[in-house]
Amino acid sequence: MSIDVVVNARLSSWTTSFAVFRADGRVKPFICQQETGIEWKEKAEGSDFAYDNDVHEYGIDTWRNANYGMWQHSVLVTMI
Repeated sequence: MSIDVVVNARLSSWTTSFAVFRADGRVKPFICQQETGIEWKEKAEGSDFAYDNDVHEYGIDTWRNANYGMWQHSVLVTMI
């Protein structure tokens, strides 16, 4: 048996609890979708935005989603 610990900063209020997910089944506990790839965007040298504001702006555009698959293969553990 192996255990992989993954920390989620959004769950930092969980001081006595943690979630356990079974990842070796036929259906995974999370489903990850990617609709489009990563596209790099920039408003840099030569653009009207850079000329007007004296700054460069960079960003990444992608369409992704994650959702629960077999949430029945998970359990919330509370230490007392």
